[in-house]
Amino acid sequence: MLDTNLFAMEIVDNATLEAENIIGIAKKESEAVLSALERDLKVASEKSCLATEKKVDTVLSQSKALAKIEVPKIILEAKNKAVDNVYEIALKELLAKPDKEYFTLLEKWIQEHANDGDKVIFAKNDIKKVPKGFVEAIATKKKIKLAISDKTHESSGGIILEGKIYDQNLTFEAVLSLVRTKTEKQVAEALFEY
Repeated sequence: MLDTNLFAMEIVDNATLEAENIIGIAKKESEAVLSALERDLKVASEKSCLATEKKVDTVLSQSKALAKIEVPKIILEAKNKAVDNVYEIALKELLAKPDKEYFTLLEKWIQEHANDGDKVIFAKNDIKKVPKGFVEAIATKKKIKLAISDKTHESSGGIILEGKIYDQNLTFEAVLSLVRTKTEKQVAEALFEY
């Protein structure tokens, strides 16, 4: 029996050695696999970082390019708005004139532009403020026939001379539009010192 125990112990020892050998090989293989995985992960991580950096660089580059385009547009829009404001202020100042100055201006325009037989169309807002005998006095000075039209116009102020052949639009908006075409460059230069 002794031999059987010895034989069994030898088998157990051999099995233990074989198990230790297998465990050692498995550890080495798992270390190699883990090492390979770590290398692969490091490479993948570096590639991901590079790709992210490239994307960030691309986005930054595109943003800078867009800014180079958009900033001048925004500045131009702001400058245009400032020029618009000048003419809006001019309109407000015309409308805010005291009645005497206001109708003196209209009288000047009628004297300069009216033709015999014209009808003067006043703004809806002005028709009730027209001084009595205003148009008749101008007609007498010019030695022409003028009359106040039964119609009114919807512009904020100024007049329209309704003629037999053609009408003359001397509303504030029309006059300021004409003035703007002639003065816009100078206004912009004065505002922005080009």
